[in-house]
Amino acid sequence: MRSTLRGYQEAVRLFCDYATDPAYGWAAECERRFGTHPIQVCHEWNTAVHMQECEAEAPKRAFTRDELQAFFDHADDEVSRVRGRGRKGWLPAFRDAMLFKTAYAYGLRRNETRMLDHGPPAGRRTTRPPATRTRSTERRPRAP
Repeated sequence: MRSTLRGYQEAVRLFCDYATDPAYGWAAECERRFGTHPIQVCHEWNTAVHMQECEAEAPKRAFTRDELQAFFDHADDEVSRVRGRGRKGWLPAFRDAMLFKTAYAYGLRRNETRMLDHGPPAGRRTTRPPATRTRSTERRPRAP
């Protein structure tokens, strides 16, 4: 409910900003037509403020720092647990842990994370060097 109230207050504040901005001339027009001019009525002291760090519902809110650290620690522990059993599966667990950290560090969305390029499958190494861009028109300046 608080966020809805703040949304309404923000709409009124933005309209008053528009109506009182000299660039648009509404203050002079209102003075001419009505004998008075508009003023800003929404100020810090008379509007609702944020009371919490995040007011979104629990399923939609961002992790706190402690929750995020616990999540990353769990992903790392999962790699150690799977690898410690001496069975297959630790490499995908490691990949997932790195993917979570990369997505968070660079602020990637789900689709951007899904579209990340990856190297060749494990065990298959390519003998070709990576492709590089070169410009045939670029030349070094000659020494005089």
